[in-house]
Amino acid sequence: PGAELVLLHAFEVPFEGHLRYASVDEDTISHYRVVARQEATEKLQALCQAAALAPEDCHTIVQHGDAAVRIIEQEQEQDCDLIVMGKHGESALENLLLGSVTKHVLAESQSDILVSV
Repeated sequence: PGAELVLLHAFEVPFEGHLRYASVDEDTISHYRVVARQEATEKLQALCQAAALAPEDCHTIVQHGDAAVRIIEQEQEQDCDLIVMGKHGESALENLLLGSVTKHVLAESQSDILVSV
């Protein structure tokens, strides 16, 4: 009771470094960022609706940048007690291993962390 739910999605434009290396103009890269942000926002809103959460009970944040860094930043800004993270793993071996984002957050976080596999 009284807990606040914050859903965070951190994203990077796929192959942004390659696009810059290939001299793709900043306006094009910015456009890809806008589209990625919009898609992520829509997915988070759909998740809130699917969970039957009222808009005032489901605060969403979409940020561009490295996921691990953004999670730790938001942990501190939001004064989080618990971070819940999903992990992608298709095989039994992958399920035994933690990804780099998860490892970074586990190492740097001051909060409790629940990793869903």
